[in-house]
Amino acid sequence: MKIIKDNKIYLNQEIVFDLSSKRHLIGDFNNLNIMMALQVSKLLNLDLSKSIDTICSFKGLEHRMSLITTINEISFYDDTLATIPAATQNSILAIPNVETLIIGG
Repeated sequence: MKIIKDNKIYLNQEIVFDLSSKRHLIGDFNNLNIMMALQVSKLLNLDLSKSIDTICSFKGLEHRMSLITTINEISFYDDTLATIPAATQNSILAIPNVETLIIGG
């Protein structure tokens, strides 16, 4: 059984990852991706500590929720890989305090 509870990922009732640890990926959808990657690592008997190190150091894909810069406490993100509505919705939910969205097609 896999579950996310109290900001921790559990696999078979064992805590394997604390989501409050330093990592680059944000958002609930990425938490689910992390959970699945850890589940696959466990099923394949891979070293979970190496999987966790990789997850924590992974900076994501270029153009997918990439922080471009912050000016006057306003952060600018590039999310041009969000080509379907669900991806855009997940990004908006993952980034705190979204006030302006510039989109095009």
